[in-house]
Order: sequence, then C-alpha cells, then structure tokens
Amino acid sequence: MAGKVGNLATRLPQLGNHSQPVGMVWLYWPDKASRIPSVVSQDTIRSAALAEILVDVKVCAADLIRSGLKMVIRNDLRAGLS
Repeated sequence: MAGKVGNLATRLPQLGNHSQPVGMVWLYWPDKASRIPSVVSQDTIRSAALAEILVDVKVCAADLIRSGLKMVIRNDLRAGLS
C-alpha cells in the first residue's frame, strides 16, 4: 500500500523496469471514506505514473478501506521492452 508520494515517485520507475511488457502492477491507497490520513490518492498515483512509463487501465474498491489502480506499461513503450 502506497504510504508517501515521495516513496511512490521513487518506486514507480523501478516497478516499470521490472515488469514484463504485458505485465501489470496494482497500487492501493486508503480510500477517502476510510478516514485514514494519507497524501496518496488516485490523482497523485496517476500523476506520478504518467510521468514514468505506466498508465492506469482499471480502478477498483479493494475493500472498505482501500482503493486500487491497475497499472500497465504504455502501449507506445512496450515494443522497445520485449
């Protein structure tokens, strides 16, 4: 579960580099309704991911506390990774 935006920005390039071209990564954060204090949100994850090589393709409510985004490597960058 993502805890800090700085950690997220540091880890996203590593996740993309270790993913298979057709692989995926799920990123979770505390949902606003959970009232768990967090600076990480759907928007901060998307902003950090789009600055790298990942793009979100699905959003989900994982449970009553967490939401998640399914991230994949952008199509235009997959050919160079295979």
